[in-house]
Amino acid sequence: LLRGRQSVGDLRARASRMAPAGSLDSLDQLRTELSGLLQKRLIQADGSLDRRGIEVDHHLYEPQEGRKLSPRSDDDEPGPPSSSPVETANQSAANAIPRPTSLPPSNHPDLAGRVHQLEAALTAIHTENQELRGELAACRQQVERLESDLQQLREALGA
Repeated sequence: LLRGRQSVGDLRARASRMAPAGSLDSLDQLRTELSGLLQKRLIQADGSLDRRGIEVDHHLYEPQEGRKLSPRSDDDEPGPPSSSPVETANQSAANAIPRPTSLPPSNHPDLAGRVHQLEAALTAIHTENQELRGELAACRQQVERLESDLQQLREALGA
């Protein structure tokens, strides 16, 4: 569940690698387990666990994160499943960014100043990120040189 929002079928496939053999043989068994977690409010679902395509997510978010699953109506069809865990992780990361529910009025006096401050902060973060990437590349090169030197020492010592 810590991968973020996922369908019950995806969850079963992932959990079957961690659960003892035979404990999650059917979706019914998994739905029973999830129902207990749902009653304890440890997970959240966007509909009844008996329906196909329902997605679940853990419910351990802090209130300020505002991460709640929107309930599905009876005529909602599930979207296409994620093609990879990376895509799921990227979607979860994108969903983790708090979204404003409404934009401030355009005549807000501090809006232009706030936007300018945010753009400046973003530029500073981007610059720092590029510097850190350069430092990381230099560290990787140094580690490669050290590994090479260590291998040469081992060969020289006959180890």
